[in-house]
Amino acid sequence: MKAPHPDGLVPHRGYSGMGREKGAAKTASEIDNELEEEEYFTAPDYKGGYEIGSGDNRVQHNIWLPEEVLPGFRKDTTDLFWKLNNTANAILDALTMSLDLTELEAKSIRDLHTGHEY
Repeated sequence: MKAPHPDGLVPHRGYSGMGREKGAAKTASEIDNELEEEEYFTAPDYKGGYEIGSGDNRVQHNIWLPEEVLPGFRKDTTDLFWKLNNTANAILDALTMSLDLTELEAKSIRDLHTGHEY
């Protein structure tokens, strides 16, 4: 494995293969029926993912494939991350305008969504 998701919660970066995460565990924790809860906890998870974030995040550092394994992957995914962040901020601005927030209120919301996840 060239860029494995580390054991533990931090950093939540790198490649998570099928079965690595349990997406149904949150649902299981909200159920009162023990038998049904057990079914959620033991359900197979067929998703995989490669998580990245801001390169400036000191806690959640990125875990990259070596450049020679997949040339351009780091640059392309970093570019995509920031393009999606800009899109999310445009949507956030539209929402703050629709809520008729003051500029100070809108700024306080924008400051929570810098893309750096501090």
